[in-house]
Amino acid sequence: MINRIVLIFACFVIFQSLIFSWSECKAGFYLDVPIQVIDSDHINMPGVNVSMTYQKNSNYYSPGQPELVTTDSVLTDSNGMATFKIKNDVPSSRYLNCKLAVRVSYFNFTKNYTFDLGTFYGKYIINMTAKNVIINMVDSSGKPISGSLVLYPSNEFQLNNSISLIVPFGSTPGYLIFNGHRQGISINVDNSTPNSVNAVFRIYDVNVSVFDDSGKPIPFTVQLGTEDPINSTETVKLRTIDNPSSLKITSYGRETFKQINPEKESNISIFYDIHSPQISNINVIQDKEGSVSITYSVSDNGAKASGIRETGVYVDQVYYSAALKYSSAKVSISKTGSFSFTVTATDNDGNSADVSADYITGKAPVITSNNSSSPLSNNTVVTPPAAQKGDDNGTLILIIIVVIVLVVGVYFYIKSNYLSS
Repeated sequence: MINRIVLIFACFVIFQSLIFSWSECKAGFYLDVPIQVIDSDHINMPGVNVSMTYQKNSNYYSPGQPELVTTDSVLTDSNGMATFKIKNDVPSSRYLNCKLAVRVSYFNFTKNYTFDLGTFYGKYIINMTAKNVIINMVDSSGKPISGSLVLYPSNEFQLNNSISLIVPFGSTPGYLIFNGHRQGISINVDNSTPNSVNAVFRIYDVNVSVFDDSGKPIPFTVQLGTEDPINSTETVKLRTIDNPSSLKITSYGRETFKQINPEKESNISIFYDIHSPQISNINVIQDKEGSVSITYSVSDNGAKASGIRETGVYVDQVYYSAALKYSSAKVSISKTGSFSFTVTATDNDGNSADVSADYITGKAPVITSNNSSSPLSNNTVVTPPAAQKGDDNGTLILIIIVVIVLVVGVYFYIKSNYLSS
């Protein structure tokens, strides 16, 4: 009977030592307290910030005080382990028995845990709600790109297209860095999240082409935002991260500013009108005594014509703006007798034309000059004066003079060669 009692007591002592030997720590010595952090898939989590305080005799001791020999925080190693040392400063005590307060921080995830050192069984395991995912850095079209990923609060990772990270459940804010540009993102993870997710850096491809109004490519310079201008005679391929983006296009000294939505506008075609307006059918009508009307037609030709911006008539160096209805224009002025005038027209791309004429009362106006100018081609065309259709009197007089000259010449030739003999 005594032997049985002794055996039972011995087993109890051995069992107690197996359970509580971890907490045996003589006065003045230290006890290692390891903490392991794992994710939802029971994978070790390195790089987790773990801090600890512990309570003894109703007092809390913060890291850095003699009772807790450690730094303010410890990062878990490749095995997800963070180890703290606790000093037994109670001379009469062989064991430590206190409350441990542990704080775990990882990205935007922070959680507090409390452990009782009296129930310690070798190490503390903290199971974080997190998941290992592969984060792929891609542009808007899904093409892999390389850059940096920064997750809250300041964890920066270099991405050579992708990186494998353990991310806490929920939404983790951060931003992507590509070619010096930053864009905010959020990595959202839960139980349904696939093992691979895309972090999209919004990059848009934009093609810019410049043509004349007949569809022929022309030289131009394009500038995207504040980037360096690009000179080209063909389509320019640009990449932009801004939405909207601003374009400045210059051709032959003419500038065009355009705001685009690169998410919806990937091909930008700019047309410049290089044809001057056409002025025709000029006529002067005597309305009443002391009043005349100058009528004419004006049009802007070309497949991509810019349209007439302004037209009018100069009389005695005074400009009269014309009312344009469809392609017909009319100016009414107070005028008597003969006078000279100039009809002008300018389209929306700056091309201009002017036709000068002389008017004699009762007769059709006589065209004296016909000029056109195109800033795009930097070309001015001057057409020599010509009789306008309907100026029959002038043409008839010219024919009569030519006939008289020919008749006189033939007469003197015959007289000098035949009649004299």
